[in-house]
Amino acid sequence: MFDSFFIVDQNRVLIEKHYLEPISRRIVDDYLQDPKPKIGNYYCISYKPQIELLGLCRKEQDPIQMVSFMRWIYQLMEDYLGPLNELVIKEHFDIVYQLLEEILDHQPLVTEDCILKEMIPPPTFLNQVISAVSVGQNFGTSLPTANTSQVRWRLNGIKYTNNEVFFDVIEHLDCVLDNNHLVCGTIKGKVECLSRLSGMPELVLSLSKKIDPIVCGFHQCVNLNRYLKDSRLSFIPPDGKFQLMEYSLDLDHKQLLFGFKSNLFLNGKTGRLEMSLGPRIHGKQFEYLKLSVVLPHVSGLSSSTNHGQALFDTKTKQLVWEMERLPSDFSTGSPLFVGQLDLTEAQSGSHFQTTTTVHVSFRMNMHSCAGLSIENLLVQSERYNPYKGGRGYVTNGKYHIRLYSLHFRLFWILHLRLCFAFWMLDLTFS
Repeated sequence: MFDSFFIVDQNRVLIEKHYLEPISRRIVDDYLQDPKPKIGNYYCISYKPQIELLGLCRKEQDPIQMVSFMRWIYQLMEDYLGPLNELVIKEHFDIVYQLLEEILDHQPLVTEDCILKEMIPPPTFLNQVISAVSVGQNFGTSLPTANTSQVRWRLNGIKYTNNEVFFDVIEHLDCVLDNNHLVCGTIKGKVECLSRLSGMPELVLSLSKKIDPIVCGFHQCVNLNRYLKDSRLSFIPPDGKFQLMEYSLDLDHKQLLFGFKSNLFLNGKTGRLEMSLGPRIHGKQFEYLKLSVVLPHVSGLSSSTNHGQALFDTKTKQLVWEMERLPSDFSTGSPLFVGQLDLTEAQSGSHFQTTTTVHVSFRMNMHSCAGLSIENLLVQSERYNPYKGGRGYVTNGKYHIRLYSLHFRLFWILHLRLCFAFWMLDLTFS
């Protein structure tokens, strides 16, 4: 998969690991100066959320597979060390290098969290003290007990005083709206599980809706044949928190959580912006709902709202309208925003931007746009009856609404032309 692997921050290489023949650092320097998918005879694959992971290979590989694996490596390091930055990487250089030794040997080698944490314990305070005084066992020299387990993702002999298991159904909405018309939209959902169960239980989870396996991705612990047969998820869970499944569905206009209407009028050095929301769902509540829009050439804004508060930053030219604890049916009144715009900063004769985008952020608990929820959970192979919990919420992903401006003079010209056309039609038929 990778011939060489680099961890880079601010164009500086923090760690490098070579699995076959070492690759010259000059290739990395050329890539950092001018990022390209191929430099010389080497293919470059990069993943950069905070710090950058860079993999080099001599042969062409599947880029999606490689980026997914790099994403997993990044999440594993965050699970070990917390939020990553240059200082954290330098402080725990030995742990990061050991992880790269164990999870890769040109191809993926050890990818189970439970095995890795036995071989390379996370940097707790106790481990740091033991390492400092050089007492206790030498970690990583014994065979991990997960190698002798029935399944490689769960250890033998796990015991809890209180057995409990929790499920979260989380959905993110990605969509683009144009004049309250859905241009495109996707529901990206996942089911997360937190398992604190003793022994080796087998769980059978029933969902309220069957989702086509083609649009789903499952954890390796799931019995796919069972799901194809009766639409139930049968699995032996890993210990702790993990993602059981994920899915991606097309978003329908009827599944939107609220309606949106807007008017943006421009008249010389002044303007007017109106935004209003309409109900679509009853019996739920928005934990928060925030709309933000950048208004260039606007030097000032005076606004009034009947819900929440609206603030305009004159430096960033960003208007933010925030609301909290808002009923989904807007029983306390439909949210309405009215703002008077000051356009004195706009240069005379300059072209005013006629389109902008409203970015929406929200969260609604105990709701699923796909209609997916936890119905029933059975525990087999163990005699205890654990505490069970389930919840869910839907939040925004990339939720954008296009906002168009209409010049006041153009509006009245069109209005007068329409009036004249209707008047001519009346004369013709009379």
